[in-house]
Amino acid sequence: MLMRDPQTESYLYDVLAQSYREGYQVVFTSALPLRGRFNSVAYSTLLSRRFVESDLLRKSSKSYPLPNATHFAIEGGLNTALVGDVPLEASTLCPVVTSCENIIELQSGNSNFSCDKSLSLRQFPQTFPMPQLETIVMWHRGYNAQGTHILCGYSRTGDPSFLQAKEGVFIPVVGSRASGKTHFLSALRMLNPHLGALYINGNTPPDAQKIRQMCKSVQDPEKTLILIDDLAYIPTAAQQVLLELGPRFRAVWVAYTPWARWHSSPILTALSGCSRAVLLAPASISDGDICSLHEIPRDMYTEGMLPAGRGALVDAGRVQAFQVPDEVYQSAHNAVQAYQE
Repeated sequence: MLMRDPQTESYLYDVLAQSYREGYQVVFTSALPLRGRFNSVAYSTLLSRRFVESDLLRKSSKSYPLPNATHFAIEGGLNTALVGDVPLEASTLCPVVTSCENIIELQSGNSNFSCDKSLSLRQFPQTFPMPQLETIVMWHRGYNAQGTHILCGYSRTGDPSFLQAKEGVFIPVVGSRASGKTHFLSALRMLNPHLGALYINGNTPPDAQKIRQMCKSVQDPEKTLILIDDLAYIPTAAQQVLLELGPRFRAVWVAYTPWARWHSSPILTALSGCSRAVLLAPASISDGDICSLHEIPRDMYTEGMLPAGRGALVDAGRVQAFQVPDEVYQSAHNAVQAYQE
């Protein structure tokens, strides 16, 4: 449009050039490089991978970083704010995971961002350690005083990630092979030491009668999680028993790898269209067929990849990326005992 209307171009340039004096900020997108005088009014520029690959000057430079998928190379003033006075053409790769309003506050030096200006643009760390018991207890007392949520792992900023789970709810844990489903179930026991756990392994599945005996032998089902691994191998009759007795427990976590005939599972049929789920290493929204997933979080990736244990918590339409902690440092018995003390 500007090429067809030089007068409008002049007016727009005057507005942009006076932005600092007038006290406003401008965020704009462009499919083409900024040229001429407009290039001088851009405080910072974020460049996508596709743009860098199509730009001959940047692509041919050995020192210029090539962004991964969903990442951007940063040039200009924001680059200096992130990496300091370093002679780089562009900073390390960063995903855009914040709103335009927060980017404007970041540029203008708002006090809310003074503690760490790079936090809003920092990519997800690849791993997090299992927090110490004292930290777990503090998180539950500070964020989960009513006991209505289950701690699942870390958010991108290192804060705890909780998922709301009312008593007796069934929550699917969906992921491909080697995505970290078994480790996630183990981590749940450590991250929620005030709750007991009944583990059912699909690789050596008990029959319906055995599962009924196991469930009825639990003394405090309302304080116990049922953790089901490899649901696909659990017989239909046994699944019917779990559907019958599961609502007596604090929550039932159902881990499985999607298979062609998953609709034949009584449990998954009952969960179809659920509002809460855990998706491990989801590649697209089609991996969330079991629940109401509308988008993949923008900060899901690290260096353009999905590490093991990276997932999304779907909670009544809201989706949050999270990371399952790496190691289990204490036994479940010690954790429960220390929590009670």
